[in-house]
Amino acid sequence: MTMITNTQENAMGIVNRATGVIVTDATAATGESIVLGFAPRIVRVHNITDRISDEWYTGLLEASLQEALRGILAKLDADAGVTDTNFAALWNPASSDLTVLAASIRGMNAKLDADAGVTDTNYAALWNPAVATQVAMRASIVGIVAKLDADGGVTDTNFAALWTPAALISLHTVANGTRTRDVTNGIAVSGNTISLTATTMVASKTFAWEAEG
Repeated sequence: MTMITNTQENAMGIVNRATGVIVTDATAATGESIVLGFAPRIVRVHNITDRISDEWYTGLLEASLQEALRGILAKLDADAGVTDTNFAALWNPASSDLTVLAASIRGMNAKLDADAGVTDTNYAALWNPAVATQVAMRASIVGIVAKLDADGGVTDTNFAALWTPAALISLHTVANGTRTRDVTNGIAVSGNTISLTATTMVASKTFAWEAEG
C-alpha cells in the first residue's frame, strides 16, 4: 500500500476552539449555519436527543475529488471503447491539492478529446475547471462523468453512478455505534461558516457542536 495523500495542518500551532448548544422547535427541519471567528479544521455535531453524531475534517471533500478522479482514470483505461490505456499513468493526481486536481482534470479532458475511440471532442471546452476550487472541480467531474455515460464511443455507462463526488461528507455515527460515510447528513464548511443540512437538524432535538481550527 502506498499512502497517496497525507494532508497535515498546524500540527504545533495556535488552536482556536468554539462550542455551542442548539435546541430545535417542532416545526419542519431546515438547514442552519454557524458563523465562527476562525476557519475550522474539525467540526463535530452531536444530536444529543438521539445520540447521533457527525464529524467533518478539512480536506475530506478534496480527498473525495482525488478518489473520484483516480476511479475515472482507471475505468477509462479498462473501457473497451476507449483506445488509450494510459490515462491513469499520465493523469492520476498525486495529491488532493486543488491545483494538482485541476491539472489532472485538464489533462484527462485533453486526452479524451484526442482519443480515437471517444466520440465527443469537446470535453475540455465544456468541463475544464475555470478556477482551482473544490466547487468548480466537483462541477467539472459531475459534467465529465455524465458526458462519458452518454458518449457513443465509451462502452461503460456507469461512470456517474460510481464516481460522482459528493457535495457534502461527514463521518456519521448512530446510537448503536455504526459509522458510515454520509452524504445526506453532511457538513459543509466555507471559510468560517459551517452549514448543516435539514436532515441533520431534526425538529424537537437538542444538539451540541464543537469546532476546532
